Amino acid sequence: MVKQKQLLQPGAVAFCFGKNRNLCYTIHLMKYGGVWREETEMNQSKGTGKQLESGIRELIDCGALELLRCLEGNPNDMYIPYMMNDALEDYFILTECTAVGELKTEFPRGTTVELVPEHQGNSLILHRPDGTLLTLQYQQAQEVQQLYQYHTIGHFWRDGQEQWRQLVYIIGTIYDKWNYIGAESCNMAEQELLPLMTFAPFRYWSPIHEELDFYPDSEAGLDCMELLAKQAGDTVYLSLLRQYRQHPDMTEQLAWELAKPERRALYQVIWEKLSRAASGYPVRDYGMVLNTRIASQRRQVTEMLYQHGFEGRYPCFRKNTMQVVAAEEHPFTVFGLEYADFTFRIQFMVSHTKEPQLVWNAGFFEGTGRIAHSLSELETML
Repeated sequence: MVKQKQLLQPGAVAFCFGKNRNLCYTIHLMKYGGVWREETEMNQSKGTGKQLESGIRELIDCGALELLRCLEGNPNDMYIPYMMNDALEDYFILTECTAVGELKTEFPRGTTVELVPEHQGNSLILHRPDGTLLTLQYQQAQEVQQLYQYHTIGHFWRDGQEQWRQLVYIIGTIYDKWNYIGAESCNMAEQELLPLMTFAPFRYWSPIHEELDFYPDSEAGLDCMELLAKQAGDTVYLSLLRQYRQHPDMTEQLAWELAKPERRALYQVIWEKLSRAASGYPVRDYGMVLNTRIASQRRQVTEMLYQHGFEGRYPCFRKNTMQVVAAEEHPFTVFGLEYADFTFRIQFMVSHTKEPQLVWNAGFFEGTGRIAHSLSELETML
């Protein structure tokens, strides 16, 4: 089954699921303009004709093909975003590209792709169903692919159990790059967590306003959660998982069991593994000006919380029975591939409990005396 591109809330970036790229939830393709920062040589590789052609076919199948010029850098280059999400930026560049024909913004299903080889002049011809043609003549096709840290990311589109929804989003993001790019894009720690996306009670806590029921269920997903529950010492959930093997209709029951405070240790185990898995990748580099501005925003958050009696260090702070965890939204490094109004920002997961919180986001679990909410402005909480 092929599902059409669906645009989520601004900032949703790419949330692409489905074996063999059959299913895309994506904001691959963004508005013109922005700031260009040259990629380092090690992040660029010459894209073969086959890679370029197959990539464009897949984008057409998803209804997601778009051709972009960035105002900064070489204005003659053409960009084709392939997969852009919080963990990965992958796009093609056609250098010194000239467009001949109708440069429309839409390429509906049924558009065919014809690649003219290098010895005949390096051209890409798009035949639309309405009979119109677009020919892209270029010097060289390059594929740029860069992996990034992602464990501090937080998008809050749905209320309730935000701590689990954040994990589902992040592990889904890892699943995307594995599914689209291959196992070489994931380290071993990430590959150990990937099966969680095929465990239905975990993905029950969808971060978007649609359920994630297009995922397959697998024994590997159940095995993965069982191993994590053992590591957390959660014998109650282990017992439920054994029952679930025989009674898969218990999905909703096991999902709501995750929401109970007794699952705090399990949540902490997953969170710590995820953080270690992501920490080996580089942070996004926006250039000196924006990097300095981002560092300043983080410093301001830290200073403000210290002034109000909180302890800790960014991104996690505590004061008595109250906890604040900062979660960030990151734009792409090539701003011409991002929404013009989508910029770096910090949001806050604020939780209250009866006792001091030793686990991140403990107040987000169900139970008396637990109060939690996500905020876009810190001042409203202090």
